[in-house]
Amino acid sequence: MIKRIFNFFLFVFFTSHLAVYSNEIEEATQAIQNKDYFTASILLNRLANQNHAAAQNNLAYMYQEGLGLKKDYSQALKWYLLASKNGLYQVNTTIGKYYYSGYGTEVNYPEAFRFFLMAANQNDAEAQYFIGEMYRSGTGVDIDYESALYWFNRSKQLDFGLALHGLGIMYNLGQGVNQDTQKTIELFQQAINKGVIKANYGMGYLYFEGKTIPQDYQEAIRYLKIAAAASDIDALNLIAIMYRNGLGVKTNKPEGLKYWIQAAELGSELAQFNLAKIYLKGIEKPKNKKEAIRLLELSAQKNNPLANDLLGEIYNETITIKGDIKKALANYGGDRKKSIEHSKIAAKKGIFSSQSRLAYFHYTNALLAKSNNYVETLKWMNIVASQKPGEMNTLRHQLLKEMPPEDIKQAEKLADICLHTNFKDCD
Repeated sequence: MIKRIFNFFLFVFFTSHLAVYSNEIEEATQAIQNKDYFTASILLNRLANQNHAAAQNNLAYMYQEGLGLKKDYSQALKWYLLASKNGLYQVNTTIGKYYYSGYGTEVNYPEAFRFFLMAANQNDAEAQYFIGEMYRSGTGVDIDYESALYWFNRSKQLDFGLALHGLGIMYNLGQGVNQDTQKTIELFQQAINKGVIKANYGMGYLYFEGKTIPQDYQEAIRYLKIAAAASDIDALNLIAIMYRNGLGVKTNKPEGLKYWIQAAELGSELAQFNLAKIYLKGIEKPKNKKEAIRLLELSAQKNNPLANDLLGEIYNETITIKGDIKKALANYGGDRKKSIEHSKIAAKKGIFSSQSRLAYFHYTNALLAKSNNYVETLKWMNIVASQKPGEMNTLRHQLLKEMPPEDIKQAEKLADICLHTNFKDCD
C-alpha cells in the first residue's frame, strides 16, 4: 500500500464537549449554539486573554470553523496551545493533528507525536490511534511495529474504529505479525461496520492491487467510490488513475482529471503534483505556468520530493555551462536562490536530477568566484556517480585532475557521510 495511506481531517470539539467554568463561558457557549457568534467572540476574547482555558479552547474552535471570525488556523492553533498550557489536556489531540497535517503551521511530526503522546497517556483513543500509525509508518519516529500494535490495540479497546483499520494494514503487510489476508479483511470489514470510510479505501486497494486476493477492478472501484464520496483523498487519487488508464472502467481522462482536481482541492500533494504537470504541458488544460508553480509549492510544503525537484527545474530555467559562464548567468531568467532551495530538499530525498543540478550550481559558483574550491561540486558529483556510474564523468575527471588530493578526500568523505546517513547529515 502507498506509504501515506491516511488523509486526516480536523476533528473538533463540538459544543457538547466545551467545558463550562463560569457564567460567561456558559453564556458564550449558548451564543455559539444560537449562532450568535458576535456575542460569543466578545465574551470569549475577554476571558481567553485572562487565561481561561475553556474560553481559549472555544475561541480556537471559532477561528478553526470560521464562526463569526475569519477562518484562521494559525490563530486557532495559538489558542489551542494556550488552552493546553493552562491545563485543558483534552485539546492535545487537536494540537497534534494541526502539527501532523500542517494546519496553521508547518508540518512538524515530532511536535505532533509529543502532543499525541500526552493525550494518549490520558487514555484518548484517537491520540492512541495516531501514535500507533506514526510508529507503523515511521512518520516522525523510527518504525516500531511492536509499539504500533500496542497503541492500536489500546485504541481498539476504547472502540475507536480507525484502530481496526490500522491493525488491518499491519496484518495485510505482515508488519510485526504474520501476514494474514483473512484477518485483514475481517478487520477492514469491522471498521467499515463502524463507519470508518478509510476502510473502504483499504478494501478497494486490496482488490486493486491483487496481491493477497484475486485482482478485481470492479470490486475495487465499488469500494473506492464509497470512500471518494466521503472525500477520501487516497480513494480520489486511485480512481483518477483507474479512469486515466482504463483499469476496470473505460478510459476517460477528463473523468480522471475531475477526481484529481477534487483531491488537489482537499490538499493531496500527489494530485497537486499531477495537476501541475498537466498545466505545464498544456494538453488537457490550457498551459498555465503560474498555476503549475502554485500547485507545486503546495505539494512541496507537504514534503513531496518530486514537487521540490520540479520546482528546482522550473526556477532554474535553462542555463548552460558551456562557453562564457558570466554571459550565460547575465541572461539567466530563473530564480537561482529558489532553485537551489528546492533542489537541496529533493536531493536529500535521493532525487537524482536535483543532485545533478546542485553539482552544476556549485561548479558555476566556483567559476564565478574564480575559486579553485570544488569540494561541494565533487561531493555531489560523487553522490550522482554512486547512483548512476558514468554520469557527469567528463567534468568529474577534469576536476579530479585539477583538485589537490586533500580536497578530493574531503569531497569523498562528505559524499560518504551523505549516503551513509541517508542525507540526514548532508548540508
